[in-house]
Amino acid sequence: LRGVATSVDQVRAALLETVDADDVLVGHSLDCDLRALGLAHHACADTALLYGHPRGAPYKKKLKQLAREFLDREIQDGAHDSAVDARAALDLFALRVARGPAFAGGAED
Repeated sequence: LRGVATSVDQVRAALLETVDADDVLVGHSLDCDLRALGLAHHACADTALLYGHPRGAPYKKKLKQLAREFLDREIQDGAHDSAVDARAALDLFALRVARGPAFAGGAED
């Protein structure tokens, strides 16, 4: 991580200052991010779980694949842009909420 001046501890502290217990975290494979930060949160909307994989758990579709399939959007061509990835995850979550629990064959709660 050359050129990165922010430590994991600093990121954790900033997140804890920003996120309240009542907030819902929306993202893709949030378990990996939270584990890396040494955190847990009770209200997560994880698109890796909300959109099922044809082979079932523990397989998960990639965010790039979900964006292409459900949003008709190309992301992650070359370098990842965290803002673009976050917007795709948020849009996928909104789509799942609008279409209901049976949409896309993922987790129902």
